[in-house]
Amino acid sequence: MQKLFISQKIILISVFSVLTFNFCNCQWIISSNGFGNNNFVYSLLPVNNSIFMGSTGVYISTNNGNYWSQTTFDSLSVSALALKENTIFACTYTNGVHYSTNYGSTWLQTQSSFSDIWSLTVSGNNIIAGTTTGLYLTSNNGQNWNQNALTNIVINTLISDGNIVFAGTYYNGVYKSTNYGFNWVQTSLNNQTVWSFAINGSNLYAGTRYNGIFLSTNNGTDWIQTGMNNQTVLSIALYGANILAGTYQNGVFYSTNNGISWNQKNDGFSTTPSINSLLIFNNFIFAGTQGQSIWKRLISDFVTVQNVSQDLPGNYLLKQNYPNPFNPNTNIGYNIKQNSEIKIVIYDLLGKEISIPVNEKQSPGEYEFNFDGSALNSGIYFYSLYVNGKLIENKRMVLLK
Repeated sequence: MQKLFISQKIILISVFSVLTFNFCNCQWIISSNGFGNNNFVYSLLPVNNSIFMGSTGVYISTNNGNYWSQTTFDSLSVSALALKENTIFACTYTNGVHYSTNYGSTWLQTQSSFSDIWSLTVSGNNIIAGTTTGLYLTSNNGQNWNQNALTNIVINTLISDGNIVFAGTYYNGVYKSTNYGFNWVQTSLNNQTVWSFAINGSNLYAGTRYNGIFLSTNNGTDWIQTGMNNQTVLSIALYGANILAGTYQNGVFYSTNNGISWNQKNDGFSTTPSINSLLIFNNFIFAGTQGQSIWKRLISDFVTVQNVSQDLPGNYLLKQNYPNPFNPNTNIGYNIKQNSEIKIVIYDLLGKEISIPVNEKQSPGEYEFNFDGSALNSGIYFYSLYVNGKLIENKRMVLLK
């Protein structure tokens, strides 16, 4: 595992999540109950407290993937899913775009006569579909579709961020629209096959065929290769500076330093799979595969800890976070004087448990982790240090957005 050395401390990279106590498998476990062990998963979509899955038809799980139920859309291969307000759209390889206004109970087909649809995204009032013959766009929820751009270019993947939309193509790189998908220009990444995208703030990641992941920090004007040479990246998931990459025939890679270095994380898979789709949802990372169903593991399992301090603390101590107030990230440190079961719990003002970023046995040392509050509302929060089940200390922190 790649270590991060920053000053003379233990540095722990974590992620905001609400952890479930009765799930502690530190490896990938199959999550196929109700779905089957040998099916393809093409797409995953979070909707409120549920996950929708595109496979042969559309499945839904309301309990973090413990069980999947097939919706009435049950016969066509669903290549991509998208959500616009309260309507779920599902595109197919052979029979256009379908939609549901009641969370999958019933489905109707839009007025889409085109086929070979590989990708779907929503930008403003527009729904954009990527096909093997270019882009189609509707501004009225599928009552009418127009082929508006990139004719005869294969569109593998789409992603939107407000009015900006990116299209990843087959051998033609990345195209960009700044007006909700109406007009397009080719970016400087113009000679790659792009299978996947992810956006985090100003960072745009593009997963390519055979050439790993490229990164742009200026909306696609310039690109740098982050590594993973010779890998085909079919899916990308992000949390903070941490990147997870689903590859063709090589499972899952991850980076805790924004792509500078990479490691594989395939323990638990029966055989190393191809990962079509990755989704971070609640406290889990889900991996949809090609013919090996769907798997999951705790996102907290992607934690890197390294003790580089030569001084052993003389007592247990919970430090004040910094910066404080913060938006949206802050650092929380603590000291451990002997081998102990350590738990850090984040609470809201009413005492509701929000996150458990640390819950493991640790050796003596000085620790620090980065807490991401981007999913929280502004307000006062508390964090507590527990040692061997006993409360040691509480601190207060303020999130201002």
